Amino acid sequence: MKFTHFPALAGACALSALALSGCNKAADNGPGGPAQASAPTAAAAAPSARSESDRKTILAAAERFENLTEAAFNGVKPTTDALALAHLDLQIALPLLNADESATLIRQLGAVDAAATAGVAADISLASVETYRTLITAAGGEGKIPVQIGLLDYSGFRFWADAKAEPPHWADMAKAHDFAVAQWLLVQSRIHDPAMVKKFSVALDAMASAAAKKDSVAAVRAGTSEMDLVDELEKLVV
Repeated sequence: MKFTHFPALAGACALSALALSGCNKAADNGPGGPAQASAPTAAAAAPSARSESDRKTILAAAERFENLTEAAFNGVKPTTDALALAHLDLQIALPLLNADESATLIRQLGAVDAAATAGVAADISLASVETYRTLITAAGGEGKIPVQIGLLDYSGFRFWADAKAEPPHWADMAKAHDFAVAQWLLVQSRIHDPAMVKKFSVALDAMASAAAKKDSVAAVRAGTSEMDLVDELEKLVV
C-alpha cells in the first residue's frame, strides 16, 4: 500500500523542540532502513529511575507510536493523524529522557518521517514500532506490569508488520519471534495461570511455524493472536 502525501504534517518534520536534523534520513537501526532492520536479540537494559508521572507521560507517547504501527496499513488519513499525534506526544516526553534516549528517539522519528515521505506502509509501521520499543524500555514498565510485557507486545507488532510487508521479511520475523521467546522466559514465572502460560507458548510456536513455512496469512494471524494474549497477560502478571 502506498501513501502519497501528508498535508497535515507540513510543519511536523521541522519541530524545533525536537531538533530533528535527521528528518529525511533513516535511523541507524540496520542496513536498508527500518524495513530491513533486525529485531533486537538481547534483553532490554535497565531504565533510569522514573517517577510514576514521568513514566505515564513516556508511555502515552509510546502508545501513539503503537497506534501508528497499526495505522500505517489503514490508509493516508489514519496514518497522517496518528503521525501528527505521535510527534506532539514525543515532544512532551523528550525532556523527561536522558541524552542517549533522546538522541535515539530523534533518529528513530527521522526514520518514521522518511518512511512516511516514501509512502511505504511496512516501513512506516516498522520504524514506528522501533520508536515504541525505545519508549517503553525507557519507561521501564507500568505499575506492576514489567517492561517485558511491553516488549512482548513490541515483538508481536514487529512480527505482524514484517508479515504484512511486500514481500514479507521472513528472516526478521524469525528474529522477532526469538526476541519474544527471550522476553517470555524472563516474565513467565510471574503468570500464575497455567492455562494462559500454555496458551501463550502455543502462540509463540504458531509464530515460529508460520515464519518457517513462509505463510504470510498464518503469520499475520499468529502475530495478532500473540498481541491479543499480551493484553491478557497484563491482567494476570503478579
